[in-house]
Parts: sequence; C-alpha cells; structure tokens
Amino acid sequence: MGKTKAQKIERCNKAAANKILEALGNNKIIRVEQVGNLGKSALSKMGIDDKKDPTDIIVYYKDKNGKEKNMKISMKIYKNINAISVKAAGIYNAGSYYLGD
Repeated sequence: MGKTKAQKIERCNKAAANKILEALGNNKIIRVEQVGNLGKSALSKMGIDDKKDPTDIIVYYKDKNGKEKNMKISMKIYKNINAISVKAAGIYNAGSYYLGD
C-alpha cells in the first residue's frame, strides 16, 4: 500500500474516532474491542450474528450514572451510502434502511 493510501486511511480512522467521541459526549470510554474479523464462532459467543450484524468494533463506556454500556459500530467504507447492499443478510437497501434518504 502506498504512503498516500495509508495517509488517507489514517485520516478516515481519525474522523471515525472523532465521530465516536462526539456521539459519546461526556461518557467515559472504558475500552474498545475490534471484532470485525473474529470469525463466526467467537462472534456468536458475543451474541453477534455475523450474517445480520455488521459490527466491526464495540466501544464500552460508562454513562453519566456510572453504568457500563456499549455501542456497536460498523466501520464499513462506501462511496455512496445509498447503494449499500448487505446481501448476506437479505437486506438490499441497507444504506437507506439504516441511514434514511
């Protein structure tokens, strides 16, 4: 992979991290787990159906009451979010289904 491509990926990762921090607000991050490539068996043990759940990372955090919660995040990259197709899950209009028009 060329340097330019690596820099672009790094910018995307930083932008994604900033969006996650923005969504969490004042909640404190406890840990983050990358689960996108663990395999069907490991994901199943975590309660994730690899055919229906596009989770790539899980952010564990404490809410304002000190209760631990988690946020499941898909880190897929698409040029046109309206054209996302999750065929394995039987969802052919995932972009508009999940994100609206």
